[in-house]
Amino acid sequence: MAELDSDKGIGLIRRVKRGQGLPTLIYVMNFIDVEEQASLQEPENEAEPESDSTEESDLEADLEAESAEETTGVVLSDVFAVHLAGGQADSIMGHLGMARNSDCARVAVVIALSDYMAPTEDEAYFRVWEALNATLTAQAESGAAAANCVFTDGTITVWI
Repeated sequence: MAELDSDKGIGLIRRVKRGQGLPTLIYVMNFIDVEEQASLQEPENEAEPESDSTEESDLEADLEAESAEETTGVVLSDVFAVHLAGGQADSIMGHLGMARNSDCARVAVVIALSDYMAPTEDEAYFRVWEALNATLTAQAESGAAAANCVFTDGTITVWI
């Protein structure tokens, strides 16, 4: 694969390292000839839109497509959710100077895994991790010295 890489090879692929135990992303670059690409993208009849309402309806269609993409996909598996609520939460809390305490009694947030669906499980994991990190960071900044994270029934509950 090195011969295809943009750093060492011909530039057909680009690797992006993500860290945090997440796999490296590999992007396949566009290798179609510029003239060929133009002929594929542009219709032979180039007509101007009749009004601004066409542009607005195109924008609405794009927004609907984006929201449909956001609501379909992969939900994070229970195995990874347990890992996030356990070891990853401990790591985040340790970094923030917080401790895990099972005596915490007030619910700070409930993270429903179904709210963080993504095209891949890796991306779903990252989205849930971001939500968990943001929640714990906000609690630490507000003065919380301890928290508890528990995974049950498709949700991660953060207690303070």
